[in-house]
Amino acid sequence: MTTQIPQLHTPPQEISRSTLFAATPKAVKHELQELPLGNIPTALQECTKLLSLLNRTQIAISDRIGIMQSFDYSYRVFESYYRPSISIKYLRPKKATETANLMQLKEEMANGYKIILQESLNSRQGGRSLATHIYMSLYYLSHCLLHCYDNFQQHPSYIWSEINQLYFLAESRHLHQVTVGQVFEPVTANTSSDLFKQILMLEGANPYQLNSGEHWVLFNYLGHWSKYVMLDQQFESEGTDNAFMVDLNHADKPFSNHSHQPPQSAELRLINSKKLISLVEQHIHSLSSGSSSTSIGMPAAINSEHAIDLLQKASQCWQQLNYRQDLRIPVTAMAGIVWGIHSIHHLLTPSTIETDPHNQQKTTGKMMNESHGGFCLRLSQSDLKNLYNGQVIATRSDRQSHPHWILGIVRWQQNTPNSQKLVGVEYIRGAIRPIKLCPQDRPGPGDNYRSGLLVTQRNNGRQQHSVLAASGVYNTGREMHLDVPQQGKQYDVRASELLTRTPLIDRFSFQAA
Repeated sequence: MTTQIPQLHTPPQEISRSTLFAATPKAVKHELQELPLGNIPTALQECTKLLSLLNRTQIAISDRIGIMQSFDYSYRVFESYYRPSISIKYLRPKKATETANLMQLKEEMANGYKIILQESLNSRQGGRSLATHIYMSLYYLSHCLLHCYDNFQQHPSYIWSEINQLYFLAESRHLHQVTVGQVFEPVTANTSSDLFKQILMLEGANPYQLNSGEHWVLFNYLGHWSKYVMLDQQFESEGTDNAFMVDLNHADKPFSNHSHQPPQSAELRLINSKKLISLVEQHIHSLSSGSSSTSIGMPAAINSEHAIDLLQKASQCWQQLNYRQDLRIPVTAMAGIVWGIHSIHHLLTPSTIETDPHNQQKTTGKMMNESHGGFCLRLSQSDLKNLYNGQVIATRSDRQSHPHWILGIVRWQQNTPNSQKLVGVEYIRGAIRPIKLCPQDRPGPGDNYRSGLLVTQRNNGRQQHSVLAASGVYNTGREMHLDVPQQGKQYDVRASELLTRTPLIDRFSFQAA
């Protein structure tokens, strides 16, 4: 195996030490001790600015290692403060500036260790210290991913390229199995190999389907059990039906062996999750029999029912990557695309479509067979207004035998080099129709009405309905369907007299939080 030097995204160190205070571990530790931790948002901002400056300053590698160890402690203070809780909707409200500062801190933490790693490689250092630098770089890149998952944001384009390169570096130098011995919360695997697999399995669980906070719970769980995942080189004589894969030469996240066009690469690695899936099934059985969630690596705040639900969702996604058995839209055709509750509502109501104020939320694109558990759209425009992860989107292809609008949720977005955009959409089963919502305490026509969508489907021979409203907050990641009871006093639903008095409208809506 040929060793390669990774191309890592780091800022240049263009500032000399004479322009800064004494950039020594002792001086930096003192600065961090003076942070106003009584005001966490201000302390976070000051910490991020300090680390950003140090990452652009010329510092001896021995001093930089000591400096980053001081920042490790401060980082844990901020990360634990802002980490979403699974017992309540959010641990603490965050302003957009705080979310951005926290992401910047995570990126700068990764930058600091990548700078140390590059300097170590340039000076031809090796052994356990190099293994530690690789591990810590992977660790903070994983937290950048977790941050994006939690906030339903697109991750920086360089992250998967660097994660793959760092693992390849560790593997090629036989450092991937070196035990680092770091103790983190949430639990992190203690070798670069197991940490890499921990990151891969979290991504393979389709993390944008999880609720805020559940990403950390699943990551903690995988920290205990990622050693049961096999990561092997591909051999032609071996069957690959039970594995998905990752390409260490490219900026690709894990993908199915049955993808639309699997890449050709000398550094493909098979991810065989069969043992882990079997273990998850055992854990689900143990939880159903009364075992505590803490016995399998879940935090005490997670009850057994919640833990079972989370493990079932993750296991299903891993099996979909392996076998590609979930419902797919097998077309490669031009499609009409509309997004937003109001725009879709007016589209389905021809009498009002000419006066629709939201009709700019329409475009055309190509429906691609490239996304497991749904479909992928290649859009003809790169700058699309109000199209975000969690947005409701509808699409229709003329190549379907019975053309109709397919409803889904935007789960991920990716810009392409040719200024197009790829959008991954999770399909919502069922027929959709526009409805009117009216508060029962203010019945009547006109402005009292709010637009919404009703999704109907058959389940075990019985008709079920889901109401999607255009206001309120939707808990992204929960089930898409709501069994609407025939009682309650909250709203009237006007859909050809199909349903009346439907509760819980706001909870199952899709406005961005």
